[in-house]
Amino acid sequence: MGRGKLGETPGEALAIAAYKIAKREGLHALTARRLAAEVGGSSSAVTYHYGSMARMRREVAARAEAELSEWRSAWRLASPGLGSVTPGGFVLATVAEMAGPRRGLVVLAAELANSNDFPEFLHREREAAEDWVAHLHRLGVPPGAAVTWTDFLYGATPLACIDDNRASLLSWLPLLTRRLEDRLAGRPSFWPDVFPFPPFPESLPEPPAAAGAQRILQATIEVLGERGAERLTHRDVATRAGLSVAASTYFFETKSDMIIAAVREISRRAAGRMREHIGDRATSGTVTAPGGTLHAETRATLMLYSSVVRNPELRKVGEVLRDLRGPLALERLRLEGADADRVDGVLWATLMQGAMHPFRIPAHDLEAALEERANLHRTNLFGVLGAGRQVD
Repeated sequence: MGRGKLGETPGEALAIAAYKIAKREGLHALTARRLAAEVGGSSSAVTYHYGSMARMRREVAARAEAELSEWRSAWRLASPGLGSVTPGGFVLATVAEMAGPRRGLVVLAAELANSNDFPEFLHREREAAEDWVAHLHRLGVPPGAAVTWTDFLYGATPLACIDDNRASLLSWLPLLTRRLEDRLAGRPSFWPDVFPFPPFPESLPEPPAAAGAQRILQATIEVLGERGAERLTHRDVATRAGLSVAASTYFFETKSDMIIAAVREISRRAAGRMREHIGDRATSGTVTAPGGTLHAETRATLMLYSSVVRNPELRKVGEVLRDLRGPLALERLRLEGADADRVDGVLWATLMQGAMHPFRIPAHDLEAALEERANLHRTNLFGVLGAGRQVD
Protein backbone atom coordinates (compact mmCIF):
# COMPACT_ATOMS: atom_id res chain seq x y z
CA MET A 1 0.00 0.00 0.00
CA GLY A 2 1.41 3.39 -1.01
CA ARG A 3 1.09 6.75 0.68
CA GLY A 4 -2.16 8.70 0.52
CA LYS A 5 -2.20 12.45 0.02
CA LEU A 6 1.02 14.39 0.37
CA GLY A 7 2.27 14.06 3.93
CA GLU A 8 -0.06 11.20 4.85
CA THR A 9 1.43 7.95 6.05
CA PRO A 10 -0.30 4.73 4.96
CA GLY A 11 -1.64 4.29 8.49
CA GLU A 12 -3.06 7.81 8.49
CA ALA A 13 -4.67 7.25 5.09
CA LEU A 14 -6.35 4.11 6.44
CA ALA A 15 -7.64 5.96 9.50
CA ILE A 16 -9.03 8.83 7.42
CA ALA A 17 -10.77 6.39 5.07
CA ALA A 18 -12.18 4.41 8.01
CA TYR A 19 -13.59 7.57 9.56
CA LYS A 20 -15.24 8.61 6.30
CA ILE A 21 -16.86 5.19 5.90
CA ALA A 22 -18.12 5.18 9.48
CA LYS A 23 -19.69 8.64 9.19
CA ARG A 24 -21.23 7.89 5.80
CA GLU A 25 -22.36 4.27 6.22
CA GLY A 26 -22.04 3.35 9.91
CA LEU A 27 -19.77 1.22 12.04
CA HIS A 28 -21.29 -1.99 10.68
CA ALA A 29 -19.86 -1.13 7.24
CA LEU A 30 -16.32 -0.80 8.57
CA THR A 31 -14.56 -4.06 7.68
CA ALA A 32 -10.98 -4.76 6.62
CA ARG A 33 -12.15 -5.73 3.13
CA ARG A 34 -14.30 -2.60 2.76
CA LEU A 35 -11.47 -0.40 4.02
CA ALA A 36 -8.93 -1.99 1.68
CA ALA A 37 -11.25 -1.34 -1.26
CA GLU A 38 -11.62 2.29 -0.20
CA VAL A 39 -7.87 2.99 -0.19
CA GLY A 40 -6.91 0.65 -3.02
CA GLY A 41 -4.79 -1.69 -0.89
CA SER A 42 -5.08 -5.09 0.76
CA SER A 43 -6.89 -6.06 3.94
CA SER A 44 -3.57 -7.16 5.42
CA ALA A 45 -2.57 -3.48 5.58
CA VAL A 46 -5.13 -2.94 8.33
CA THR A 47 -3.56 -5.70 10.41
CA TYR A 48 -0.07 -4.38 9.72
CA HIS A 49 -0.83 -0.80 10.78
CA TYR A 50 -3.52 -1.27 13.45
CA GLY A 51 -3.38 -4.92 14.54
CA SER A 52 -7.14 -5.42 14.41
CA MET A 53 -10.39 -3.81 13.31
CA ALA A 54 -11.25 -3.31 16.99
CA ARG A 55 -8.30 -0.96 17.30
CA MET A 56 -9.32 0.75 14.07
CA ARG A 57 -12.82 1.34 15.48
CA ARG A 58 -11.28 2.86 18.60
CA GLU A 59 -9.35 5.18 16.30
CA VAL A 60 -12.65 6.14 14.64
CA ALA A 61 -14.16 6.86 18.06
CA ALA A 62 -11.20 9.07 18.96
CA ARG A 63 -11.56 11.02 15.72
CA ALA A 64 -15.29 11.45 16.29
CA GLU A 65 -14.65 12.78 19.78
CA ALA A 66 -12.02 15.19 18.48
CA GLU A 67 -14.30 16.53 15.74
CA LEU A 68 -17.23 16.90 18.14
CA SER A 69 -15.07 18.72 20.67
CA GLU A 70 -13.64 21.08 18.06
CA TRP A 71 -17.11 21.87 16.68
CA ARG A 72 -18.64 22.47 20.11
CA SER A 73 -15.84 24.84 21.10
CA ALA A 74 -16.24 26.91 17.94
CA TRP A 75 -20.04 26.84 18.15
CA ARG A 76 -20.12 28.01 21.75
CA LEU A 77 -17.76 30.87 20.99
CA ALA A 78 -20.32 32.07 18.43
CA SER A 79 -23.29 31.44 20.72
CA PRO A 80 -23.76 34.91 22.23
CA GLY A 81 -24.83 36.07 18.76
CA LEU A 82 -26.88 32.95 18.01
CA GLY A 83 -28.69 33.07 21.34
CA SER A 84 -29.06 36.81 21.66
CA VAL A 85 -32.84 36.75 21.22
CA THR A 86 -33.80 33.81 23.43
CA PRO A 87 -32.20 30.64 24.85
CA GLY A 88 -34.44 28.79 22.42
CA GLY A 89 -32.74 30.60 19.54
CA PHE A 90 -29.42 29.07 20.52
CA VAL A 91 -30.86 25.57 21.05
CA LEU A 92 -32.87 25.75 17.82
CA ALA A 93 -29.77 26.73 15.85
CA THR A 94 -27.76 23.96 17.55
CA VAL A 95 -30.29 21.22 16.72
CA ALA A 96 -30.55 22.44 13.11
CA GLU A 97 -26.75 22.39 12.79
CA MET A 98 -26.45 18.91 14.32
CA ALA A 99 -29.22 17.51 12.10
CA GLY A 100 -27.89 19.24 8.99
CA PRO A 101 -24.16 19.72 8.32
CA ARG A 102 -23.18 17.51 11.29
CA ARG A 103 -25.68 14.71 10.68
CA GLY A 104 -23.16 12.00 9.78
CA LEU A 105 -21.04 12.82 12.83
CA VAL A 106 -24.08 12.95 15.14
CA VAL A 107 -25.38 9.57 13.95
CA LEU A 108 -21.93 8.01 14.32
CA ALA A 109 -21.74 9.41 17.87
CA ALA A 110 -25.10 7.79 18.66
CA GLU A 111 -23.83 4.45 17.37
CA LEU A 112 -20.70 4.69 19.49
CA ALA A 113 -22.77 5.64 22.54
CA ASN A 114 -25.16 2.71 22.12
CA SER A 115 -22.28 0.24 21.89
CA ASN A 116 -20.58 -1.25 24.93
CA ASP A 117 -17.20 -1.11 23.21
CA PHE A 118 -16.32 2.58 23.63
CA PRO A 119 -16.59 3.48 27.34
CA GLU A 120 -14.04 6.30 27.10
CA PHE A 121 -16.00 7.97 24.30
CA LEU A 122 -19.23 7.67 26.29
CA HIS A 123 -17.60 9.11 29.42
CA ARG A 124 -16.22 12.13 27.56
CA GLU A 125 -19.51 12.79 25.80
CA ARG A 126 -21.38 12.67 29.12
CA GLU A 127 -19.07 15.39 30.35
CA ALA A 128 -19.72 17.33 27.14
CA ALA A 129 -23.48 17.02 27.70
CA GLU A 130 -23.08 18.65 31.10
CA ASP A 131 -21.07 21.38 29.39
CA TRP A 132 -24.21 22.27 27.38
CA VAL A 133 -26.03 22.79 30.69
CA ALA A 134 -23.21 24.97 32.02
CA HIS A 135 -23.02 26.95 28.79
CA LEU A 136 -26.76 27.67 28.78
CA HIS A 137 -26.45 28.81 32.38
CA ARG A 138 -23.67 31.20 31.32
CA LEU A 139 -26.08 32.55 28.70
CA GLY A 140 -28.45 33.50 31.51
CA VAL A 141 -30.66 30.39 31.74
CA PRO A 142 -31.49 29.26 35.32
CA PRO A 143 -29.87 25.90 36.22
CA GLY A 144 -33.07 23.83 36.22
CA ALA A 145 -34.24 25.29 32.92
CA ALA A 146 -30.77 24.71 31.45
CA VAL A 147 -31.20 20.97 32.16
CA THR A 148 -34.60 20.99 30.43
CA TRP A 149 -33.17 22.80 27.40
CA THR A 150 -30.30 20.31 27.20
CA ASP A 151 -32.67 17.34 27.31
CA PHE A 152 -34.65 19.02 24.54
CA LEU A 153 -31.48 19.40 22.48
CA TYR A 154 -30.61 15.71 22.84
CA GLY A 155 -34.21 14.58 22.27
CA ALA A 156 -34.99 16.77 19.27
CA THR A 157 -31.77 16.02 17.38
CA PRO A 158 -32.54 12.34 16.53
CA LEU A 159 -36.03 13.28 15.36
CA ALA A 160 -34.60 16.13 13.29
CA CYS A 161 -32.02 13.78 11.76
CA ILE A 162 -34.66 11.41 10.41
CA ASP A 163 -36.62 14.31 8.88
CA ASP A 164 -34.48 14.92 5.80
CA ASN A 165 -36.99 17.39 4.35
CA ARG A 166 -35.67 20.79 5.37
CA ALA A 167 -39.04 22.49 4.88
CA SER A 168 -40.70 19.90 7.12
CA LEU A 169 -38.01 20.26 9.79
CA LEU A 170 -38.35 24.04 9.85
CA SER A 171 -42.12 23.75 10.15
CA TRP A 172 -42.16 21.83 13.45
CA LEU A 173 -38.83 22.41 15.19
CA PRO A 174 -39.34 26.16 15.75
CA LEU A 175 -42.88 25.50 17.02
CA LEU A 176 -41.68 22.98 19.61
CA THR A 177 -38.88 25.32 20.63
CA ARG A 178 -41.28 28.23 21.07
CA ARG A 179 -43.68 26.07 23.09
CA LEU A 180 -40.84 25.12 25.44
CA GLU A 181 -39.88 28.78 25.81
CA ASP A 182 -43.47 29.70 26.63
CA ARG A 183 -43.88 26.88 29.14
CA LEU A 184 -40.65 27.72 30.94
CA ALA A 185 -41.64 31.39 31.12
CA GLY A 186 -45.20 30.63 32.25
CA ARG A 187 -46.63 32.38 29.19
CA PRO A 188 -49.77 31.31 27.29
CA SER A 189 -49.07 29.74 23.90
CA PHE A 190 -51.00 30.42 20.71
CA TRP A 191 -50.72 27.99 17.83
CA PRO A 192 -51.91 27.66 14.28
CA ASP A 193 -54.75 25.24 13.68
CA VAL A 194 -52.48 22.77 11.88
CA PHE A 195 -49.52 21.29 13.76
CA PRO A 196 -47.01 19.61 11.38
CA PHE A 197 -47.19 16.26 13.17
CA PRO A 198 -50.15 14.24 11.87
CA PRO A 199 -53.22 13.73 14.07
CA PHE A 200 -52.78 11.07 16.73
CA PRO A 201 -54.40 7.75 15.84
CA GLU A 202 -56.97 6.67 18.37
CA SER A 203 -55.66 3.13 18.15
CA LEU A 204 -52.81 1.28 16.50
CA PRO A 205 -53.47 -1.38 13.85
CA GLU A 206 -53.88 -4.75 15.50
CA PRO A 207 -50.88 -7.07 15.08
CA PRO A 208 -51.30 -10.51 13.52
CA ALA A 209 -52.90 -12.78 16.10
CA ALA A 210 -50.94 -15.90 15.16
CA ALA A 211 -48.46 -17.13 17.75
CA GLY A 212 -45.73 -17.29 15.10
CA ALA A 213 -46.21 -13.62 14.23
CA GLN A 214 -45.95 -12.69 17.91
CA ARG A 215 -42.70 -14.62 18.21
CA ILE A 216 -41.35 -12.80 15.16
CA LEU A 217 -42.29 -9.41 16.60
CA GLN A 218 -40.55 -10.21 19.88
CA ALA A 219 -37.45 -11.45 18.05
CA THR A 220 -37.42 -8.31 15.88
CA ILE A 221 -37.49 -6.09 18.96
CA GLU A 222 -34.64 -8.03 20.56
CA VAL A 223 -32.44 -7.96 17.44
CA LEU A 224 -33.12 -4.25 16.92
CA GLY A 225 -32.06 -3.51 20.48
CA GLU A 226 -28.83 -5.45 20.08
CA ARG A 227 -27.77 -4.55 16.53
CA GLY A 228 -29.95 -1.81 15.10
CA ALA A 229 -31.76 -2.17 11.80
CA GLU A 230 -28.79 -2.26 9.42
CA ARG A 231 -27.77 -5.76 10.41
CA LEU A 232 -31.27 -7.10 10.96
CA THR A 233 -32.37 -9.71 8.41
CA HIS A 234 -35.33 -12.04 8.05
CA ARG A 235 -32.95 -14.91 8.74
CA ASP A 236 -31.68 -13.35 11.99
CA VAL A 237 -35.22 -12.79 13.21
CA ALA A 238 -36.45 -16.21 12.17
CA THR A 239 -33.53 -17.89 13.93
CA ARG A 240 -34.17 -15.89 17.12
CA ALA A 241 -37.87 -16.78 16.94
CA GLY A 242 -37.17 -20.46 16.29
CA LEU A 243 -39.02 -20.36 12.98
CA SER A 244 -38.20 -20.68 9.31
CA VAL A 245 -37.38 -17.73 7.05
CA ALA A 246 -40.48 -18.63 5.05
CA ALA A 247 -42.59 -18.11 8.17
CA SER A 248 -41.00 -14.71 8.75
CA THR A 249 -41.65 -13.50 5.21
CA TYR A 250 -45.17 -14.94 5.28
CA PHE A 251 -46.21 -12.57 8.07
CA PHE A 252 -43.99 -9.61 7.10
CA GLU A 253 -43.04 -9.45 3.44
CA THR A 254 -40.26 -6.87 3.74
CA LYS A 255 -37.78 -5.85 6.38
CA SER A 256 -39.48 -2.47 6.60
CA ASP A 257 -42.89 -4.11 7.20
CA MET A 258 -41.42 -6.18 10.02
CA ILE A 259 -39.76 -3.20 11.72
CA ILE A 260 -42.89 -1.03 11.42
CA ALA A 261 -44.96 -3.78 13.04
CA ALA A 262 -42.35 -4.00 15.81
CA VAL A 263 -42.45 -0.22 16.39
CA ARG A 264 -46.22 -0.34 16.76
CA GLU A 265 -45.93 -3.28 19.13
CA ILE A 266 -43.44 -1.29 21.19
CA SER A 267 -45.98 1.54 21.47
CA ARG A 268 -48.72 -0.87 22.60
CA ARG A 269 -46.50 -2.36 25.30
CA ALA A 270 -45.33 1.05 26.50
CA ALA A 271 -48.96 2.19 26.80
CA GLY A 272 -49.81 -0.84 28.90
CA ARG A 273 -46.86 -0.26 31.24
CA MET A 274 -47.63 3.43 31.53
CA ARG A 275 -51.18 2.73 32.71
CA GLU A 276 -49.95 0.03 35.06
CA HIS A 277 -47.43 2.35 36.75
CA ILE A 278 -49.23 5.68 36.55
CA GLY A 279 -49.70 5.82 40.32
CA ASP A 280 -46.18 4.90 41.36
CA ARG A 281 -43.55 4.94 38.58
CA ALA A 282 -45.07 7.16 35.93
CA THR A 283 -41.87 7.51 33.96
CA SER A 284 -39.42 4.74 34.79
CA GLY A 285 -42.10 2.05 34.76
CA THR A 286 -42.64 2.78 31.07
CA VAL A 287 -39.04 2.61 29.88
CA THR A 288 -37.06 0.59 32.44
CA ALA A 289 -37.24 -3.03 33.45
CA PRO A 290 -36.78 -4.34 37.01
CA GLY A 291 -33.24 -3.56 38.08
CA GLY A 292 -33.20 -0.20 36.33
CA THR A 293 -32.09 -1.33 32.86
CA LEU A 294 -33.83 -0.18 29.71
CA HIS A 295 -36.61 -2.39 28.39
CA ALA A 296 -35.69 -4.15 25.14
CA GLU A 297 -38.42 -2.09 23.48
CA THR A 298 -36.88 1.19 24.66
CA ARG A 299 -33.40 0.20 23.50
CA ALA A 300 -34.76 -0.92 20.12
CA THR A 301 -36.40 2.47 19.62
CA LEU A 302 -33.22 4.37 20.49
CA MET A 303 -31.15 2.19 18.14
CA LEU A 304 -33.61 2.67 15.29
CA TYR A 305 -32.99 6.39 14.84
CA SER A 306 -29.40 5.88 13.69
CA SER A 307 -30.42 3.10 11.30
CA VAL A 308 -33.25 5.07 9.72
CA VAL A 309 -31.09 8.10 8.89
CA ARG A 310 -28.69 6.15 6.68
CA ASN A 311 -31.03 3.68 4.98
CA PRO A 312 -33.48 5.03 2.36
CA GLU A 313 -35.34 1.71 2.47
CA LEU A 314 -36.36 2.54 6.05
CA ARG A 315 -37.88 5.93 5.23
CA LYS A 316 -41.36 4.63 6.08
CA VAL A 317 -40.05 3.45 9.46
CA GLY A 318 -38.86 6.98 10.15
CA GLU A 319 -42.30 8.35 9.32
CA VAL A 320 -43.91 5.92 11.77
CA LEU A 321 -41.38 6.83 14.49
CA ARG A 322 -42.23 10.48 13.99
CA ASP A 323 -46.01 9.94 13.85
CA LEU A 324 -46.01 7.94 17.09
CA ARG A 325 -44.11 10.58 19.07
CA GLY A 326 -46.45 12.16 21.58
CA PRO A 327 -49.72 10.21 22.00
CA LEU A 328 -48.54 8.20 25.01
CA ALA A 329 -46.84 11.23 26.54
CA LEU A 330 -50.02 13.30 26.23
CA GLU A 331 -52.09 10.62 27.93
CA ARG A 332 -49.59 10.38 30.77
CA LEU A 333 -49.47 14.15 31.26
CA ARG A 334 -53.24 14.40 31.45
CA LEU A 335 -53.50 11.47 33.87
CA GLU A 336 -50.94 13.24 36.06
CA GLY A 337 -52.97 16.43 36.16
CA ALA A 338 -51.14 18.57 33.62
CA ASP A 339 -53.10 20.89 31.35
CA ALA A 340 -51.48 19.63 28.14
CA ASP A 341 -52.33 19.52 24.44
CA ARG A 342 -51.00 17.62 21.45
CA VAL A 343 -47.97 19.89 21.07
CA ASP A 344 -47.10 19.31 24.73
CA GLY A 345 -47.31 15.56 24.14
CA VAL A 346 -44.68 15.75 21.41
CA LEU A 347 -42.60 18.12 23.53
CA TRP A 348 -42.72 15.84 26.59
CA ALA A 349 -41.77 12.76 24.56
CA THR A 350 -38.87 14.76 23.12
CA LEU A 351 -37.66 15.84 26.55
CA MET A 352 -37.79 12.32 27.96
CA GLN A 353 -36.00 10.83 24.96
CA GLY A 354 -33.30 13.40 25.58
CA ALA A 355 -33.15 12.38 29.25
CA MET A 356 -32.74 8.72 28.21
CA HIS A 357 -29.91 9.51 25.79
CA PRO A 358 -26.75 7.58 26.79
CA PHE A 359 -24.91 10.91 27.05
CA ARG A 360 -27.32 12.22 29.68
CA ILE A 361 -27.81 9.58 32.40
CA PRO A 362 -25.41 6.74 33.33
CA ALA A 363 -27.07 3.34 33.09
CA HIS A 364 -26.49 2.49 36.77
CA ASP A 365 -28.47 5.58 37.83
CA LEU A 366 -31.19 5.28 35.19
CA GLU A 367 -34.36 4.47 37.13
CA ALA A 368 -33.99 7.02 39.95
CA ALA A 369 -32.46 9.65 37.68
CA LEU A 370 -35.32 9.43 35.18
CA GLU A 371 -37.86 10.01 37.94
CA GLU A 372 -35.89 13.00 39.19
CA ARG A 373 -35.55 14.39 35.66
CA ALA A 374 -39.24 13.85 34.88
CA ASN A 375 -40.25 15.72 38.03
CA LEU A 376 -37.93 18.58 37.12
CA HIS A 377 -39.54 18.87 33.69
CA ARG A 378 -43.08 18.58 35.12
CA THR A 379 -42.33 21.40 37.53
CA ASN A 380 -40.71 23.58 34.88
CA LEU A 381 -43.43 23.09 32.29
CA PHE A 382 -46.68 22.47 34.18
CA GLY A 383 -46.14 23.20 37.86
CA VAL A 384 -47.05 19.63 38.83
CA LEU A 385 -45.07 16.83 40.45
CA GLY A 386 -45.71 13.17 39.79
CA ALA A 387 -49.28 11.91 39.70
CA GLY A 388 -51.08 15.23 39.93
CA ARG A 389 -49.29 16.55 43.02
CA GLN A 390 -49.17 20.35 42.79
CA VAL A 391 -45.93 22.19 43.48
CA ASP A 392 -46.18 24.29 46.66
